[in-house]
Amino acid sequence: MDYSITKACSALSVTASGFHAWKDRPEAQRSLDAQRLLFQIKTLFSRYQRRYRAPRIHRELVEQYGYPEKGTSDGNWARVKRLMRQAGLRAKAKRKFKATTDSNHREGGNAMRTRSRRIYSGSNFEQQGPIGFGYRI
Repeated sequence: MDYSITKACSALSVTASGFHAWKDRPEAQRSLDAQRLLFQIKTLFSRYQRRYRAPRIHRELVEQYGYPEKGTSDGNWARVKRLMRQAGLRAKAKRKFKATTDSNHREGGNAMRTRSRRIYSGSNFEQQGPIGFGYRI
């Protein structure tokens, strides 16, 4: 369906002349700078495998692209943080190292085959064979 500009503007409580002025107005310089900065942020973010958060991205922007240092209105890392948040760029957390092998090696091979255990049943002890084989001595 096609609606006239006047009907759409009245539905949005905007004047038609205001709409045309907005449509013909060039984009603001700060918005253009933000688009350029976001492109550089995305480039660095993908280069470092999505691991860098805003402070490290800001540091890389300063070193590689000559982005202004902290303290200036253009060089604030909070701006980098805001742009990353709006673009949905979240750094992946580094996983903690987890050892998957037992470093307590014992003499005599596999501990499951060589170890036997005693079971107390009533008034006497029973000697059980190697664990996991299911027979009793």
